[in-house]
Amino acid sequence: MERLLIIESNEKAKTVLANYFSKRYLVTLVSTPTEALAWLKTERASMIVSASQETDSYEYSQLNAIKTWCSWTNVILHTLEEKDKSEDGLSDRNIGTRRAITKTLTSYLRAV
Repeated sequence: MERLLIIESNEKAKTVLANYFSKRYLVTLVSTPTEALAWLKTERASMIVSASQETDSYEYSQLNAIKTWCSWTNVILHTLEEKDKSEDGLSDRNIGTRRAITKTLTSYLRAV
């Protein structure tokens, strides 16, 4: 089974995403990009799903480092946006993530 790393600080969103993806992936949950980088030093993921980060934050720079790691290892990085066409989402696309997913997805997943 492939491994999925989810980077999300909201516990409820983490739970919903983990429950949804656990049918297909071995899921690992962390709260910040900094925790994710520490995990990636010893483990390997085939896909990473991350909450968006504020562009002027330390965690945003760490997300950039994860993006670089993903490009070296051919791992897919998806970001979760707060809402469609948000500033965070546009910034996440600028760092080269493959796809931005809105956090309203968690509402949909809860209903599934």
